[in-house]
Amino acid sequence: GIPIAHSSLNMAGSKAADADTGDATVDWTTSATEPPVRPTERHLSRARGYRYIDVPTPTLTEAHEEVFLNMRLRKMDRQGHGPREKEGKCHLVLLGICLALALSAGHLADDGSSATTVTLSYGDIAIIAAWLFAVAIVVSMIGNRPYKALMYWMIIYLPMVAIIVALTAYGNRLREVPWVGWALLICEVTALFLFVCIVVLYPKFIRSKWLRKKLGIHKWWSLRLVSDWTMVYKGRTGLCRKGQTCKYEGDVDEKTGLPHGSGRWFDDSYMGEIISGQWHDGKPVAPFVSRMYGTGDAFEAVRIGLFSGTDDTFSTPKLWPTNELPPRVGVASVECSVEGNFYGHLPNATEIFGPTAVGENEDESSVEEMLRQLLCLDLHKDGTQKELTNIGISADDPKGLQIRGHAYAPTGNTYSREPDQIVIDVKRADSKDGDRKTKMNFMPAFHDSGDVRRPSIFNNFLPSSSGTGARGSVMIRIPEGEELSSLLEEVDSDADEEVADGECKKPRISGLEIRDWKRTNKKAALIFFPGYNCPLQWASETLGQFCAMSGLAAHVYPIIYAWPCSVVYNPRAASAAAATKKNRENVLELVKGLKAAGVDNIHFMSHSMGVQTLLAIFEDERGGSRSDLSTFFRQDPAFDNDDVVRKGVETAGGGSLNCRTITMVNPDFALDAFRDRAFVAIRRVCSHVTVVGDREDVALQYLSKGGNWICNNVLGMQQPDLLVPRGKINSERGVYRVLGCDFDRLFFPDDADAGEDEESGQKAPPLNEALLFKDTPPLVLSTADEKAQERRYFDMDVIDITSLDTNIAGIRHGGFNLNAILLRDLEELIRYGRRASKRSNLIYREGNMYSYAHAPAHVAI
Repeated sequence: GIPIAHSSLNMAGSKAADADTGDATVDWTTSATEPPVRPTERHLSRARGYRYIDVPTPTLTEAHEEVFLNMRLRKMDRQGHGPREKEGKCHLVLLGICLALALSAGHLADDGSSATTVTLSYGDIAIIAAWLFAVAIVVSMIGNRPYKALMYWMIIYLPMVAIIVALTAYGNRLREVPWVGWALLICEVTALFLFVCIVVLYPKFIRSKWLRKKLGIHKWWSLRLVSDWTMVYKGRTGLCRKGQTCKYEGDVDEKTGLPHGSGRWFDDSYMGEIISGQWHDGKPVAPFVSRMYGTGDAFEAVRIGLFSGTDDTFSTPKLWPTNELPPRVGVASVECSVEGNFYGHLPNATEIFGPTAVGENEDESSVEEMLRQLLCLDLHKDGTQKELTNIGISADDPKGLQIRGHAYAPTGNTYSREPDQIVIDVKRADSKDGDRKTKMNFMPAFHDSGDVRRPSIFNNFLPSSSGTGARGSVMIRIPEGEELSSLLEEVDSDADEEVADGECKKPRISGLEIRDWKRTNKKAALIFFPGYNCPLQWASETLGQFCAMSGLAAHVYPIIYAWPCSVVYNPRAASAAAATKKNRENVLELVKGLKAAGVDNIHFMSHSMGVQTLLAIFEDERGGSRSDLSTFFRQDPAFDNDDVVRKGVETAGGGSLNCRTITMVNPDFALDAFRDRAFVAIRRVCSHVTVVGDREDVALQYLSKGGNWICNNVLGMQQPDLLVPRGKINSERGVYRVLGCDFDRLFFPDDADAGEDEESGQKAPPLNEALLFKDTPPLVLSTADEKAQERRYFDMDVIDITSLDTNIAGIRHGGFNLNAILLRDLEELIRYGRRASKRSNLIYREGNMYSYAHAPAHVAI
């Protein structure tokens, strides 16, 4: 039943049907004494101040049930994994104490006094250490929170309780009470059984066809439809089954009846969520934003472009990486936590488009189709462009004025120095469109009984989750002086009528238009190279979290280039694959596709060993000419007289693209090779090079340095040529310096202008002044190192994040997608192209190095 209560009269009526014609007639009478009675079947009962009207009962379809089930599974994921929590070591300490007491119980000896001596043998100490070490390793390897909770109970909490109970009750006579061990075993089996039932079997039962076909979702949750896409249900929380309401509003596929397109979802249960964004076949897909109804935790899903230059699958890399298959493109939807609690199953990446082999579609570029998928919110369902409703203008770029999503019409470029003014025209809707009204409230609050405004009868109607009222009837309170027939005739017109206080029509302003600027889908592309042992799914989740937290997805095309990254046990194979010719050709295919799709500006960003692929694609050829990919980008005018540049400028690249920024985060690259030639190769095409490093990076300080030292000096394995310096700067034997943690050596040696190349025997060219750092702030604190003031530092920005201590715990080899300070700085770097001296929150140190102005996490003033 559907009750609507709005009235100031005491009325009742009865309904009858003409036996001859079958037409329905309404016979109304009034009563001030009869109590409310629920109507039954075709009978219109009498109630004090209410009129009951029989209406057709909405039918719950399979589409409604499928959407409800999809959203219910999302809720179960959040409940099952729960929020991430800070893990302390107290439980391990307590477990160690309990083990020590238990093992020493057999050695306890009374000396006749109240004192008790605790003795442990070396074997006991070894057992305790082995147990604690095993617990720490097992727990750290299990990232899934439900399984981690099970391990905590089975190997820490339950044994600890058993030991404490036994020691408390029996002291040193543990061997005489074997039932303690049996009780512990029973508890362990019970915990495992409950875990399997709740975490494993119940979700499978909910997803099973048997529940949908035999039992029925509507029976399991008492689900029923009260109006179009508004459902009420009862949650299964033991004996307390509280009624809840959920609703969808938006585009629906005409064939399947499922939500498809732009839409919104509301669920007023505590773990329910409010979603606004894109839907595909009844499921929310990126881009969308979501917030939990009870806790306020916020989520965001973004789309990430995928370009796979490896034979690995989406989720699993190979031990021995290969890239024999043609490259493939696709798009992933990545859902991330962005506010409040961060949940254990997020970020979560799923493929929503592709993979499609490059060149498979002859009518259209695969890369261009990928970019179109990334622009889903800018287009209508029929492919036409949506009206412009907001404008972003930037005037701090040296290249000129920029307007987001626009190109200057006279030149066709996305930037220009010519305009003296910006004129924005307000576009008005057509008369027939301008009269179309929409409701402002999606899930409005109930009006109290004293509110008798007519439009709120229908526009603000939302059934109570308690489900009061009779099925198949509507209870309406009629304002004094109104006729029921007039209200029934105006249901549709009332829903479209403009009124004040709670209702508004669609703005008559349909959009905005900028004179002399034309709209374009051209945005800059951000190509991200992930580290080794990072399959495409992990890389998507890493970059997706970065884009969700920084908001960069609105300004650039985020694209991942997946290279043959191998697994954690084989880093040398990954390093060799990064420097192969096939890997460079695949990156070139991506850049060609972006150029063909109209992308003019490209940002490059790498993490960890991904920098080896990034620097390999710009490495000069053996003859001294620029690489094929390098020739696609405009060179810095300061290098016009460079012989190496002239040798490669006439190639097929054409030099029409702009390399806006190159950012290397925690780069795993040989320092000497970078100083020798890698920096010069990238500086020719990009004037904004940045290294983000950490002196305490465990992965680089010990794993990378130690692993490479063993491979080079113990195992005698050959190092890729990319990492071997070819000039005068030679690595010292037994020392392997890494760019990501030895960044204080990024300067030219004193004899950089002299000498000759060891391979070609030619004299080295004079040092180009454009390679030297000159972006020194006006106010500089003098350093105690006099040599540092005389050094010729590379023209690049070096950001030292060693002092950051938030969201970079552990091995300190990540955190760029979570640490708020680093996130905002990288956003400012990529979005506005500002050098470090022009960005906020950075403090100049010496040479080309900067650090962040921030307080440690434990400080509060």
